[in-house]
Amino acid sequence: MFFEIAAEVQQALPDVQVSLLLGEDGAERLLTWDYGVGEESRDQYLREHLERYPWLSAPRSGQWREPDWAA
Repeated sequence: MFFEIAAEVQQALPDVQVSLLLGEDGAERLLTWDYGVGEESRDQYLREHLERYPWLSAPRSGQWREPDWAA
């Protein structure tokens, strides 16, 4: 969902760098969501999309941490 929204914004504003601003819970969902690409392809899928749409994550009260490769 986050990547679909970012792609729509990018289409509407092609000269603007689109980034994702997420709370801690949104970041966790982004990195653990089932994108339908298979477990073995998910990391590559995420890397490609996160290169296209950089992200910032704001901490909340939880203790969740993003994987080292996603930081």
